[in-house]
Amino acid sequence: MLRSLSLQPGLRLRTPALLLAALLILAGSAFAAAETVILPFDITDGMTPLSGFVADKAGNLYGVTSIGGNGNCSDFGGGGGCGAVYELSPPAKLGGAWTETVLYNFQGGADGDEVIGSLIFDAKGNLYGTSALGGGGTCTYGCGTIFELVPPAQAGGAWTKSTLYFFQGGATDGSYPEASLVFDRHGNLFGTTLYGGGPNCAAYGCGTVFELTPPPQPGDAWTETVLHTFVGPSSTDGYCPSSGLISDAAGNLYGTTGFGGAYNNGAVFEVSAKGVPRKEKVIYSFIGAPDGASPSAGLTAGPNGSFYGSASGWAQRTMERSFSLPLRSKPVAPGPRPFSMVSPCRRMAAFLMAGSFSIPRATSTAPPAWVETTPATPASTMAAASSSN
Repeated sequence: MLRSLSLQPGLRLRTPALLLAALLILAGSAFAAAETVILPFDITDGMTPLSGFVADKAGNLYGVTSIGGNGNCSDFGGGGGCGAVYELSPPAKLGGAWTETVLYNFQGGADGDEVIGSLIFDAKGNLYGTSALGGGGTCTYGCGTIFELVPPAQAGGAWTKSTLYFFQGGATDGSYPEASLVFDRHGNLFGTTLYGGGPNCAAYGCGTVFELTPPPQPGDAWTETVLHTFVGPSSTDGYCPSSGLISDAAGNLYGTTGFGGAYNNGAVFEVSAKGVPRKEKVIYSFIGAPDGASPSAGLTAGPNGSFYGSASGWAQRTMERSFSLPLRSKPVAPGPRPFSMVSPCRRMAAFLMAGSFSIPRATSTAPPAWVETTPATPASTMAAASSSN
């Protein structure tokens, strides 16, 4: 179910940050808000959307559902759908009904299955995304894909879907790409995979950072390059990247891992723009209580090179050692897969408390260090907003 929230007249919030804080604690706030259900999903048009929207210039919203649609995947014991891409068009008049159009239904197998990450646009209006499962490779249900959806030449026509890359898993490639992608100015795509890249992390691999380069001629194959393979708990490197990447003006890539770092409570990492191979380094390791732990979302760029993000919890390192338990024993016999391939990282994060952090660059003539700070909590922020109104 998709919902919109609008603040009642008379409530004045002076900055976007305060608006965000209001939405975060809306359930326990004294401020009133009006909620509108934009679209109630049913299994035929998609189900269980796990990411946000991307909007076009006309105000249409585009999103994905991880299951549902008309595909025949094994969720719910069969026929649960493999996921879908949909468009929501706003009403002509305020207060009217939004119009949903299913642009594509995934069919599982080589076509892709379980679409989790948000979509992105290119300059021509084509959509790009990832499916966590399906495709091919060494994984039981496929190691995931990267796909493109091209809009029709005439309004109302069918969108054209093509698969740009099939992940192979194993020791040399990633698997389970559940995050969104990001373009650079040359049209290359960058992203992460939760697993793959080596034998560590319960034999699933600890995840990768990858680049997908477009072909010189349209229609030819895209080229994938693994930029970094996460090592896992045997080092201070991060592992289990479940979120997408952002880049700076120089082309350096930044992201988070739910585990690893110096204290095994998660990390923020950088992949350099130059060098063959590119160099990766951890720029911040989460300590645990009261610092934060297990960041599962990506970063947002702030002023002066700062980053903002959220940490799933305040857990101590000893709480997270259950990651070494495998997702399921191997080999896996063919048959219906579980409702959701929930990663060990996400299972552990369900036990953690929420927090937030920001990482500003320290100004110095020496190589820059990164310093983590915890902003004011939403409750204290809203209290300040209330007293000023």
